[in-house]
Amino acid sequence: MLAYLPEERLTEIIERHGLPKKTENTITDRNHLEDELKEIRTEGIAYDIEERIQGLHCVAVPIFKNETISGAISVSGPNSRLDDQRIQNEILPKLEHVSNIIELNQTYS
Repeated sequence: MLAYLPEERLTEIIERHGLPKKTENTITDRNHLEDELKEIRTEGIAYDIEERIQGLHCVAVPIFKNETISGAISVSGPNSRLDDQRIQNEILPKLEHVSNIIELNQTYS
């Protein structure tokens, strides 16, 4: 969700919480974070590959309502079960499908 927030909101969050290092993969540099957020906006997919917890992988997709971020949906699990192939071939298509259903329900209910 962070990738879709206005710049001033991103600044507020970073000023309040900082970018503390949790693992060797944690992004702790603002410029690096902004590059990652740009890539997330371009791809529409966010990955957490042991950035918060060692051994944990996560993939997430945004949920929009009227072109505004309203949430996200994700799957997390141990890296032994969520390798890149499984994420790309199995998990990601299901996440995108569910995200589309939620967006439609928000728009037309």
